[in-house]
Amino acid sequence: LSWVPLLGRTPDAAAALAEAAGETAMAGEILSGALEGIPGGIAGLGPRDGRLPIEAYARLAEPARRAAGLVAEAIGEVRASAAHLLPGPLARARREAEEQLAALRRSLASAAGLLRRLPSFLGADGPRRYFLGAQNPAELRGTGGLIGAYAILTADAGRLTLSGFRPVQRLPDLDPRAVPGPTEEYAALYDPFREGNGFWLNINMTPDFPTAARAILEAYRAATGERLDGVITADPVALEALVRLTGPVTVPRVGVRLGAEDVVDFLAVEARRLFDGQTVRKVTLGDVAGAVLARFLASRPSPDALATVAEVAAGGHLHAFSTDPGMQAALERTPVGGALRARGGDLVAVVQNNAGGNKLDLYQETEVSYRVALAADGTARGRLAVTLANDAPRDAPTTSVAPGLAPRENAAIVQLYCAPTCRPLGFEAAGEPQPVAGGVERGFPFVRGYVRIPRGEAARLAVSSATSGAWSGDGTGGSYRLTVLTQPTIRPVRVRVEIAPPPGMRVVSASPGLRPEGDGVRYEGTPGPLLELEVWFAPPLPLRLWRELLEFLRTPVFGG
Repeated sequence: LSWVPLLGRTPDAAAALAEAAGETAMAGEILSGALEGIPGGIAGLGPRDGRLPIEAYARLAEPARRAAGLVAEAIGEVRASAAHLLPGPLARARREAEEQLAALRRSLASAAGLLRRLPSFLGADGPRRYFLGAQNPAELRGTGGLIGAYAILTADAGRLTLSGFRPVQRLPDLDPRAVPGPTEEYAALYDPFREGNGFWLNINMTPDFPTAARAILEAYRAATGERLDGVITADPVALEALVRLTGPVTVPRVGVRLGAEDVVDFLAVEARRLFDGQTVRKVTLGDVAGAVLARFLASRPSPDALATVAEVAAGGHLHAFSTDPGMQAALERTPVGGALRARGGDLVAVVQNNAGGNKLDLYQETEVSYRVALAADGTARGRLAVTLANDAPRDAPTTSVAPGLAPRENAAIVQLYCAPTCRPLGFEAAGEPQPVAGGVERGFPFVRGYVRIPRGEAARLAVSSATSGAWSGDGTGGSYRLTVLTQPTIRPVRVRVEIAPPPGMRVVSASPGLRPEGDGVRYEGTPGPLLELEVWFAPPLPLRLWRELLEFLRTPVFGG
């Protein structure tokens, strides 16, 4: 009866959802059975006596791959079922099932890839050496924060050892003309900022961590003659989370004992009060990172603790890059990879680089808003706006360093990105039109602006754009997907999104977090560096049924 409208299509769709649920349950059973074989279960995936259990990771890779395959089959069942002429609740259940299963398959496939390559990354086939950078988001850079200190992390058969931290200024300043960035695009966009002592301090101005990591590796080899196997970065928020799990830590050479509530404030504020020299402050950040990492590796974290580490990594506070192509491909499918990318549809991103030579981003409140209206031809017309407020107190232990800035006045280079098919139409600063100047990075157009932000004031930038092919569908309905990217900051970025459906359509389903507002939907919150939203819309029911019936009648009953 699958060709009889409303009679056969409804039970066929319901049966497909039931079949998909069964296959997903089988995937869960495979993973549960595999974890039961690991001593300690999930907790057995954490460090033990200073060593990470690489054998357990290798053992889980194949079950994760099989589970991903079953979920892929479940998606196929749902997609092969009837999509038109279904009752509203069933149509909504079908859409949500497809979206949730697709997200689960991506997660399982990423996990399988990581688990397969992780033993080698951790030195199962011989020692691996990584540049470990301590990022400080109190002075923002594209990947999160300025890398002021570094150490070399060695992984050998799952055991991690760390050299002493050194300020990056101990590395020789190189000429970017002699040691250019890893790509022509990077060299054109960021090498002009890397003259003199900016060579290392501005090496991660790009928001694409894989590109920044390649720049670091090539520069490190040119400076030292050593070839490393990858780059890892962490910031004070990641260290705070680890201290919360393992308890207070005493920092070597400093003698300061830090609890979780002390970490960020000490590194961003108190260290500046205690130590006059920049070199000592930067090494202190590294010393804290080393002490916290050693304490965590010596612990036996619980499943909840491991989940906390995963959340911190997903929040953009921990990044990793590997020269092993397979491992790197797996990393780039996760937030840890820090790649500038999206799954398709529309995209907006806000990236800030500190231009004041100070740590005033510690006190910055950031708001990002995107208002978009969808047109009948698939185009999205949007306005992306960002507000940067300088809330530095009068006694903030920092002064502006860049020439021409008043004490505690901040300055920023801001880049506003949009989707590959986007065309920037206009650019404003403080409500005044500005030249549309910028470039394209990793296929994403952007507009770049410079702003000064006196203490107690705010700077505002906005770009309007038109994005073709932003939503998919036809006269019977469609869907719109949006990715919003921001930086990991000490004070979480507040994001607002307003989406208006195409004329004659109404929203019938939306991602969690989206709330009805007028004819469209609205999101407001602090989602972290990655926010993915999707909206489904359709004409009013009588018109939708008529259009779906016409679509059904155009479809042949018999193949061939």
